[in-house]
Amino acid sequence: MTSPLPCATAPSFTHHLRANTGSRHPVRDYLESCLATLDALEPSVGAFVCYDLESTRSAADESDRRWRAGHPLSPIDGLPIGAKDILYTADFPTRLGTPRDWSPRLRIDAACLQATQEGGALLLGKLTTTAFAIGGVSTHTRNPHDLARTPGGSSSGAAAAVGGGMLAAAFGTQTQGSLIRPASYCGTIAMKPTWGTLSLQGVHPVAPSLDHLGLMAGDLDDLQGLLGWLSVKAPGPGQAGCLLDDTPVATPPRRIGVLLTSGTDELSDASGTAFDQALERVARRGVDVVTPTRHDGLKRLCEDLEQVHSWSLQLIGLEMQWPYRQYLADNDGSIDQRMIDLIDQGSRMSVTDARTLHEQRLGLMARCDGLLEELDALVLPSASGPAPVGLTSSGSRKNLVYATFLGLPCYSLPVMRVDGMPFGLQVIGKRHRDVHLGNIARWWLQHG
Repeated sequence: MTSPLPCATAPSFTHHLRANTGSRHPVRDYLESCLATLDALEPSVGAFVCYDLESTRSAADESDRRWRAGHPLSPIDGLPIGAKDILYTADFPTRLGTPRDWSPRLRIDAACLQATQEGGALLLGKLTTTAFAIGGVSTHTRNPHDLARTPGGSSSGAAAAVGGGMLAAAFGTQTQGSLIRPASYCGTIAMKPTWGTLSLQGVHPVAPSLDHLGLMAGDLDDLQGLLGWLSVKAPGPGQAGCLLDDTPVATPPRRIGVLLTSGTDELSDASGTAFDQALERVARRGVDVVTPTRHDGLKRLCEDLEQVHSWSLQLIGLEMQWPYRQYLADNDGSIDQRMIDLIDQGSRMSVTDARTLHEQRLGLMARCDGLLEELDALVLPSASGPAPVGLTSSGSRKNLVYATFLGLPCYSLPVMRVDGMPFGLQVIGKRHRDVHLGNIARWWLQHG
């Protein structure tokens, strides 16, 4: 089963505005192009929980009037976006990937959505997710490149909508790999900032020490413009403006480290070849590609990372005690057995074990930060291959948890293809050097 239309991300909104400065309706024209794609794809793909076409069209017309008058609210004024359905919204219900409406009594927008709408962005609707962004898999949403394949994990609706060209950008979240893997499967750019960089107010929690707000987009300028605005208007504590880059410059990395772990061992021959070729392309352009066999510190890090998948699940279970134990008292079937097991394991963790887990994590962070003083970035695949066939599994998480557990910024870049399907390259950067990593991503998209 294949997509009913040739599938591609939407054109750059940023470039569209520049190319149509004399047009009276550039925002509405761009929106209508997205809506035409939505009309064709959404019945088969199922990326949205709900949307409001007429309100969005009215908001687009208002945006056009501001641009014509020379007074846009921000560079993202008129940008069509969507939000994963664990972000609270004033105008739409929040179901958290379940049949139930979990909206607070006083409906409010998450801080990131308040900020984007104050900047004039167009919130078209809410996007599908798994239950609470941690339970099971989504069988409602399909990959827009091949309807027989999974779109990925809990940010599945965001990836499918952006990857199919129905939106310019979308909000997702990541506690293990829920941005990077769906982006890889659906052929979008994704960015997960350094932990704590963007506000999570109004985003339903999974595990606060691991929860990250992030973005998917079809175009890097659109994504980075949105990041910069959020960094000013909805930053994490003490992080105001740290993602703002008024003059992005494509910057080649001088030296990158390749993470080779049991996650990369899962790659098929075709996926492994695609990854090797991606590294060979940048090596031919003068980048020093360092493998664990060449660097003892990198080799030790790869060995240490083998514990991260287990440690991540332990930390998730520990931090799910609120509010999920209360949800269990009134479980209508939304909380599946995997979630119940995580909550139970976390409730039985001793204080000593919890402290040990945090100390192990901090030690691994320090070792990785030290290594990144020598390397400009760490690279590995964004998944264990292209999207698997079927909807009962979203694939392995092994390549995905490292950057999340360490709290490091990372991009998934759609620079590889395997068997005609997208396959992302994951580029991990230095803590709080997100702008520099964005410049490396810009170079990689142009030359890699």
